Amino acid sequence: MSLGIHAEIYESSEEFFETNPQSGLIFIADDRVDGASTGLLDDVSIMVGANKVIAYSEEISPDNVVSAVQAGALDYLRWPFERERLQAALRKSSADAPPHLKLARLKATALEAVERLSPREAQVLAGLGQGMSNKDIAVALEISPRTVEIHRGNMMTKLNAKAISDAVRIAIYAGLDQAGSMGKLRSAA
Repeated sequence: MSLGIHAEIYESSEEFFETNPQSGLIFIADDRVDGASTGLLDDVSIMVGANKVIAYSEEISPDNVVSAVQAGALDYLRWPFERERLQAALRKSSADAPPHLKLARLKATALEAVERLSPREAQVLAGLGQGMSNKDIAVALEISPRTVEIHRGNMMTKLNAKAISDAVRIAIYAGLDQAGSMGKLRSAA
C-alpha cells in the first residue's frame, strides 16, 4: 500500500476462493514446514488463471522456491519485503507475466478438464495426444475400435471440444502427449 497500490487481504484460502478475483497480483505466504505445505501455495496452479502469483516466506529454501515456480509463481520474495526488491518483482510481473501466465493458465485449464474424464476417456485422450488413430488406441488398450469411438465421443463432449484439434491441444497442455503417459493411465483404469 505504501507504493500506492491497492491491496486486498484475505484471511483464508476459503475467503480468497469465495471472492474469486479475476485479475491482479497475488502474494501467497509459503508456510511449508519441513518441505510439507500447510497452506494456499498448494493451490497456485488453480489461482494462476487471470492472476499473477508471487510467493513469499521469512525463510527461503531452494526446494520451496523451485516448487513455487513450478506451480506457476512468477517470483519468490523474503518477508518482510525490501522496498527495492518488491518494486523489481512488480516490474517483472508486469513485463514477464503474459507469456508465462498464458501458458500456466492453459496448463491449469487442461488439467482441470482432464480431471472430468473417466480413466478410459483420459487414456483415449492420451492416445490422441500421441497421434494415435482409434485403431491404434484400441490395440494399445485391448478394447474394440467401436469402444474407443464411444469413449472418444464422451471425452469430446466433456472437454467441450468442437474438433479433434481442440482435444489434442488439451492433451498437450495436460502433458498427455508424452510417450508413456498412456501406459501410466492404463494402470489407473
